[in-house]
Amino acid sequence: MNIGTLLLTILLEFAVYLFAVKRPILQSVGFVIIVNLITQPLVQMLFYEFYYSTYYETIGFFPFFFFIELLVIIAEMFLLWFLLKTDNKTALKISLLANIFSAGAGLLIYEVL
Repeated sequence: MNIGTLLLTILLEFAVYLFAVKRPILQSVGFVIIVNLITQPLVQMLFYEFYYSTYYETIGFFPFFFFIELLVIIAEMFLLWFLLKTDNKTALKISLLANIFSAGAGLLIYEVL
């Protein structure tokens, strides 16, 4: 697992959680860490497992990337729904905002480097 990616994702998504979750800072930190410790290893495994596969080469980077992000948004929505004990719509909004922010930053970094 790429620890740098995990830490950057936690840092970026924490900014969203801080405003969207509306809980004490330590709780928000805990939630973002728990959620990303569950989803990041799975994302990285899926991404790197298929990164050089024939399937990946057939569909290209961006469709594959968006498919993985969609899976993450759905998984994190359910995790947030469970952790925050909130409705699905609120959990989806938080997951969507956090992942658009971190995925967008990740794509920007990917393109620059």
